[in-house]
Amino acid sequence: MVDTFYIKSLTRRNFLKRSLKTLAVSGAVMGYESIIGCAPVLKEGTQDVLDQKWEANSIIPVPKEGCYTGLSKFSPQISIEDYERNISRFIEEYTDQILKPPSIYAVSATFVLRCSNENFPTYRCVATNSKKAIPLIKYQVEPFRNFEEITAGKFDKEIKEFAVKAKEYGRPYFFVPFAEANSEKVTGVPFGSQSPNKFKEAFAYMHRIFRELGANQNTLWVASFYGTHGGHTLHVIPFHTFYPGDEYVDWIGFVVHNKTAFTPYFDFYYLFEDDYNWVRKNHPSKSIILVEFGKTNDWNQPRWIRLAFKAMKEKFPAVKAFLWWDISMREGGNLFDQGFSRNPKSIMEIQKALKDSYFLGSILSLEKKEQESSIFA
Repeated sequence: MVDTFYIKSLTRRNFLKRSLKTLAVSGAVMGYESIIGCAPVLKEGTQDVLDQKWEANSIIPVPKEGCYTGLSKFSPQISIEDYERNISRFIEEYTDQILKPPSIYAVSATFVLRCSNENFPTYRCVATNSKKAIPLIKYQVEPFRNFEEITAGKFDKEIKEFAVKAKEYGRPYFFVPFAEANSEKVTGVPFGSQSPNKFKEAFAYMHRIFRELGANQNTLWVASFYGTHGGHTLHVIPFHTFYPGDEYVDWIGFVVHNKTAFTPYFDFYYLFEDDYNWVRKNHPSKSIILVEFGKTNDWNQPRWIRLAFKAMKEKFPAVKAFLWWDISMREGGNLFDQGFSRNPKSIMEIQKALKDSYFLGSILSLEKKEQESSIFA
């Protein structure tokens, strides 16, 4: 019988992987990990992580069973001022379409709105809070040349001012420094193609500054990378070489796109399987957040959505949060539309998926002890 749920591209590598999985069941494969260059397949389901002890800032509890939902929305055609004025409206429109308010909203959804230096986005965070969502902030220093300048103290003043304002804000937020640092250097990612060790040193250096100033109390540190197959049009360096270490990370983040305007169709299960297995093998106490997640808006987007949420619940239960990346822009002369909100069939599929109580809405919808842990309770 043909497996219609997890359909993968019939590349030589995928054929080899599937063949080796079959052999592994019978114990016939030795050195599987070294042969295909990824972690062994884990047959993990929702029940397998129910008793997992998560190591993370408890100001935002990791759901025992379930996954936070979220939105990362941006249009290059809108000014930053208009964006800030309309954050509440964007969240309301999403809620009206999906019929469930988001748990998380990215207040710096793309490179134009990344936060730099002392500019903690208090207004955007408060606007997000007004809709009972938790803000997610992407951060970078400017002008960026290399990570050595950070560890040498060149940006200490700016980083400290950001940390002080974060502490004054006082509410929980997800903090993503130098997102997708394992990609090549492109527009908006001037820190790409840098040394993994220098990135790790800079990440730890900033973490220590926040800790010394008391800003880590309400900060959830996210080390976020392009997944092994998530870069598509970019050259991607293996993300695990950039991982700063469990003591500096609350959640491990990934960017997983299927940009079918530029690349073939791949199910989410294929795109994320290797990365998920690596995290669960090497850092099982760390929950996973999909900082950017989605597929190009085309005729196949509804199917991709349906299978993605099924896989997220049934095969990737350590994924405890996701943010759909809703953006429409031109890239390389082509219109790149990653939004589901312009596809009625996609809206219907997301509604069906998120109707499941496994996918959580506003943080205020949590029960008892978890709700009491929230600063908004």
